[in-house]
Order: sequence, then C-alpha cells, then structure tokens
Amino acid sequence: MAVENPIVGSPLANVALFAIVLFVFVLVYVVLERGIDSPWGRVLKGIREDEDATNALGKNTFSFKMQSFVIGSVIMTVAGSLTALQINYLVPQQFNPEWTFFIWIALLLGGTGDNRGAALGGFILALLLQVPRYLDGIIPFGSVASNARLLIIGVLIILIMTYRPEGLLGDEGVASE
Repeated sequence: MAVENPIVGSPLANVALFAIVLFVFVLVYVVLERGIDSPWGRVLKGIREDEDATNALGKNTFSFKMQSFVIGSVIMTVAGSLTALQINYLVPQQFNPEWTFFIWIALLLGGTGDNRGAALGGFILALLLQVPRYLDGIIPFGSVASNARLLIIGVLIILIMTYRPEGLLGDEGVASE
C-alpha cells in the first residue's frame, strides 16, 4: 500500500521528518509525564506495586489497566504513522516480531519504571542498531560489526540484567518483584 507522503522529494525531507518525529516525541513525552503525576497515574503506580491493595481501595484496576493499554496502543499507532512517513510503502511483512522485541529491549535497557528510561533505552537501541551499518566502509571489519550488532545488544542486555536489573534509569522497586 503506497503512502501519500507530502515531504517526499523535498531537498530537506530527512530534516523535516526528524523535526516532525522530534515534535511528536516531545509532545507525547510531556503528556505522559503529566499523566503520571495525576491521580490517574498514581493509581497505575499503585496497581504496579500491589494490585490487590489498589483494588481494595475501591479502584477498578481492570478499567485502569485497559485505559493504559489503549493509550499505549494510540502511541504505537502514532509511531506507525511516522514510520509510514519514513519508508513510504507499507506491507504487513515489514512488521515482524523482531520489532516487538526491539521495544522490549529498549525498555529493559533504559528501565521500565520511568519515561526517561524508556526514551534512553530507545535512543541507545537505535544507536546500536544503526551505527554499525555505517562502519562498513570506515573501519576494517566494519561489516563484522554490522552483522554482530544483535550479538552486541544481547551482551549488553545480559550485563544490564546482571548488574542493574531495573535498567539504567528504572525504579529499584520495579525490578525487585
């Protein structure tokens, strides 16, 4: 399915796409941070820490979990739309389970208890996935680094899970469960 992309063909298409993605990222981040600091966010933290206690306080935990699932789905829809702007052509075979695992890896790297950790994990993962591709012609054995990037990510995950199981910026209470 072809995607009508208004910025294709522009001499600054990559810069425009980067600006759009950065704007959407900041907007989503600010909205999520405000949500976390609200009573709704405190209920979600209560569900994370002890769902039975939160339920005993009269909160409908299923409803709150469903709301957070829907908000996460909306964010992923926006991310998919931005991806469509980048690649200009969408077919279902492009979105294999590897993408889901990359999201989990980003959360494990950065930390699951904080939006800053998720953003940092995504940034680190993007660097680890993309930088080795450009080393091919620059350094000797650059193609080996490009092909070994998933191995490097795996070793990094093992190290982080061994020495910082809550992630680089995660809440210590989240990983202790």
